[in-house]
Amino acid sequence: EYCYSFTSIVSLDARPERRIMDSGEIKAKYKDQLTEENALLLRILDGTSHETGDAFFRSLVKELALVLNCYGALVADYLPDKKQLRPRAYWLGDDWVEPGAYDIAGTPCQGVIEKGELFQIPDYVIEHYPQNPFLKEHQLMSYTGMPFKDTQGHIIGHLAVMDSRPIPDEARFMALFEIFGARAAAEMRRIKAEVQLREREERLQRLIDGAMDGIVEFDDALNIHLINPSALLLFDADDSDMRNTRLQQWLTPASLQLIKKLIESLKRGSMNNSHAWIGQGLEGKRRDGETFKIEATLSEGGDAQTRSYTLILRDAQALKEAEQQIQHLQQEADLLRERLQSVYQNSEIIGRSPVIRAAPVSYTHL
Repeated sequence: EYCYSFTSIVSLDARPERRIMDSGEIKAKYKDQLTEENALLLRILDGTSHETGDAFFRSLVKELALVLNCYGALVADYLPDKKQLRPRAYWLGDDWVEPGAYDIAGTPCQGVIEKGELFQIPDYVIEHYPQNPFLKEHQLMSYTGMPFKDTQGHIIGHLAVMDSRPIPDEARFMALFEIFGARAAAEMRRIKAEVQLREREERLQRLIDGAMDGIVEFDDALNIHLINPSALLLFDADDSDMRNTRLQQWLTPASLQLIKKLIESLKRGSMNNSHAWIGQGLEGKRRDGETFKIEATLSEGGDAQTRSYTLILRDAQALKEAEQQIQHLQQEADLLRERLQSVYQNSEIIGRSPVIRAAPVSYTHL
């Protein structure tokens, strides 16, 4: 990775020349001009700028403990349903620890979560939590923590440092802690947003895969990017047959022209909606070349730069046959209902006959 800077160099003919300096040269050139605080900030950036995810957090907490000269530091996710914290990175003493999720009750972390803001016990932390065995075991005296919040203000995690000495009474400590905290919070929000996006995509994929209608998504160049199982069944094809092929391979020429015409109408905005119903005139081609009639909805998505289109398909002939079958079954059901009604009425007439009604009475007198 190179950072570029133009530096004037005087040559033999006294004309300045331009050359490229890499990042190492630039840092070395200005290193002597940095104050101690600026050097620490540069160290923070260098220590965490090349990592993401858990590797980022491990780098950050270790660097934070070194910069603040603390006994330990940790970054953790907050699990609100269980009221627990699950450490992502935990540096304690001079090594990594993996304690697993722990209850916040009875710990200094409880103050961070419940208050939802920067929380600090500069000295005698054990007096505030006398029943906490962890504080006693490590002879901790001070604690500083801050929560991470998402864009809705919900607490999603926290950063904390702890030490076996009181917190130094100087602005530098809190300034550096908050710088680290801001970087950790931003990464935590990014991770949570990424997880939520992935979960939404998985839910959407399950919906698409479970849909009874065929779904085919393609781009402006008619390249197919998504096909659900119902569409594969409709075209009698495998996923590898259709994905990354072009739409014209699976439609008749007249049908392709119809789709193109509708796409142009969608682009011009000449339709009232961003979708169009195609009730007739559309025919698909199966893998073996057999054609079949389709009913479909064409909708537009994406943006002006990356347009995408979705066809939701039904086999019109199969739909017609299914409707006929339903109608036939309905007629049979009506006929059976009439027969049952007739039987019921006859049994009622017989049951009301004086002879039948008197029969049980006569039987009892035998």
